[in-house]
Amino acid sequence: MHTSLWDFFIASTLVMASPGTDTALVLSSTLREGLKTAFGVIAGVLIGTFSWGVANSLGLCALLNLYPEAYTPLKWVAAMWLAWLGIKMFLPQDRKLDYESEDSSPKHSQEAGFLAGLKIGAITDLLNPETGIFTLTFFPPFIPAGANPPLYSLMLTFITMGECLVLFTALAFLARPMSGFLKRPDIARYLDWATGVVFLLLCVKLLTGS
Repeated sequence: MHTSLWDFFIASTLVMASPGTDTALVLSSTLREGLKTAFGVIAGVLIGTFSWGVANSLGLCALLNLYPEAYTPLKWVAAMWLAWLGIKMFLPQDRKLDYESEDSSPKHSQEAGFLAGLKIGAITDLLNPETGIFTLTFFPPFIPAGANPPLYSLMLTFITMGECLVLFTALAFLARPMSGFLKRPDIARYLDWATGVVFLLLCVKLLTGS
């Protein structure tokens, strides 16, 4: 593997492993809903990562950096979505979005959980312009001279997607053994509140970040 690819692999792995919105989504969905929903969230995150990677390869992300009037509305939409995810954690159980179908069959419940996670993961990543700015600013230093920037950037996107898949899947499996204990009503309530605080803090960070 080219030296710049090794450097990118190490640096991006450290970034992916650091706490953030995607990490919170995967962890909370595993503990609250189970692996099916968590896998849906991971698939949604991969869709968002791929979409922003393609946009970066086409030069669309550069427009967000050049024109703040385009970036700002996207940032506010993403912040409102994170705020809603946070506020939802403080609502009574029966008022939260229902991830489960009224159909009690295991197959239908599993499909409903996966699709719900897919929707939340994809929407959260696609609405977050910071993901696009990250690819715009993080990728270029690792593109060697003489390489085709769009194609090389797309390759880096696939590497990032692979890292997300491995790291978040491992996180889901590591968190799964604790889900039974954390689903106890008294424990689950505090877990929901803690998760809500994390999402609200991420919302504030997005709005106050440069």
